[in-house]
Amino acid sequence: MPEPNEWIEVTEEKCPECGSKLGKPFSSERRIIIDIPEPQCIPSQLPPKGIFGRNTLSQVTLMKYKGRLPHRKIKEFLKGIIT
Repeated sequence: MPEPNEWIEVTEEKCPECGSKLGKPFSSERRIIIDIPEPQCIPSQLPPKGIFGRNTLSQVTLMKYKGRLPHRKIKEFLKGIIT
């Protein structure tokens, strides 16, 4: 298991269903939540001209080379976002 880098205590003062005040908890649980890393900076070497922005170019590059998606699938994905 990875070492947690942040501890968050989640509590409720009122019941989310009926709104009545809650007393002391009779039990608690701990979980480790693993998330994907934050996106990295976009390379400044991307071309400043063209119809696509830097974020689009970066995403398409990731889909093509890291995701190994064919051009047809990338095109379908982009069509779904734009329309």
